[in-house]
Amino acid sequence: MAAGPDMPLNPFLFAPEGRFHGDNFNVEFPGRELEIHLKGDSLTSLASDRFFSTANDTSVYDPSNCPGPDCDSFRGENGTPWGLLIDSNWSHPAERIDVLEAYPNLADFARSGGETNSNWHQRTNAIVSKLFE
Repeated sequence: MAAGPDMPLNPFLFAPEGRFHGDNFNVEFPGRELEIHLKGDSLTSLASDRFFSTANDTSVYDPSNCPGPDCDSFRGENGTPWGLLIDSNWSHPAERIDVLEAYPNLADFARSGGETNSNWHQRTNAIVSKLFE
């Protein structure tokens, strides 16, 4: 879900300065220039686009297309978004459990562009043993 008429805000996370964020980055401490937005959203002026198309990110960011339906940002190879906005109660995966393991229907939801499995996030569609309790 991207910001638009129904969502005027662009919610996102950013990396704090001086903190390690994993071996997937070409710098040890990416700091404020690392932002994670919802799929199809734009970076802020404080972010860098150098993290696109690295490691597991297969998006190809073109700021002239963002935000919007042609914006290719913040997604993995199967279309899975880096950020999620869930506007209902949600049981998140246990620590070190991939969200796709806990919620298998998310992959089809992402591949379909949100057309199928729109209830992927409901607990009844989860593998309960992989959720944080």
